[in-house]
Amino acid sequence: MNGIVAAGVINQGLFRLPWLMDHCAEFGHLVCARLGEGAVSRVR
Repeated sequence: MNGIVAAGVINQGLFRLPWLMDHCAEFGHLVCARLGEGAVSRVR
């Protein structure tokens, strides 16, 4: 990954962080539906 792509990935993650903090339960349900219950415990 070059520096420009890495910066874009970090920027996008920081942009989405407030939504994830506000919608933790919804994100957990989505992870569970897509990846299973075991993945939820690794996310929290």
